[in-house]
Amino acid sequence: VTEGDTIEFTLVNEESNKNSHSMDFHAARVDVVKDFDSVKPGETKKFTVTTDNPGVFFYHCGSDPEATRWLQAKPGERVRIYF
Repeated sequence: VTEGDTIEFTLVNEESNKNSHSMDFHAARVDVVKDFDSVKPGETKKFTVTTDNPGVFFYHCGSDPEATRWLQAKPGERVRIYF
């Protein structure tokens, strides 16, 4: 991924899942409430991010209880994306 690229990804939350999920994409300069809201069980959502902020960033589920569990993860367990 290089600066200026547009990344599109799809989050599929299986209907059998009991929790909503979302993406907390630290590199994104977006309105997180509007653009990265939760995806309920059985729903699918497409996300688009333009890489206009070069660096190394984490991304993770931003919905509770996943967000809390992620914060407790060891640094090596967190996912990183390089721009």
